[in-house]
Amino acid sequence: MILLLGDWDDTEYDRFWDDKALNELRGAVLVHLPIEKLVHFVDIADELGELPWDVLKACRELVKRKLAVEGEHKQRQKFRRK
Repeated sequence: MILLLGDWDDTEYDRFWDDKALNELRGAVLVHLPIEKLVHFVDIADELGELPWDVLKACRELVKRKLAVEGEHKQRQKFRRK
């Protein structure tokens, strides 16, 4: 089976998350984010044994909450603790 998706954004993805699971993942990701350097979300996912897209979601949530920073330009999708 092939499933094609049209425009997709975080609001569509959010319906698959329960708040408790997202809070737990955010906490685990925050602990693994270094302060001094940016790390790619896939590296964090590998360390935690989590799905990369779930970790990216958690990282972006941490940025929204001003607890983390995402790199710019070529450093995009890399994060560090604020």
